Amino acid sequence: MIEHLVAQLGTEDASSAKRYTERPKPAYEHAWEIRDAYEYREYENRVSALIPTGP
Repeated sequence: MIEHLVAQLGTEDASSAKRYTERPKPAYEHAWEIRDAYEYREYENRVSALIPTGP
């Protein structure tokens, strides 16, 4: 499967894609990039953010 993806991306070296999966935090890095691109913010207290405070 990795070889198929590498071919679609137009690169010759499949070993770089395999090394990518061995990195410690790629999923977090992508989440951080998305957060920054869309200017999302993290709540300090996620539960209180969901509780209505007014009438």
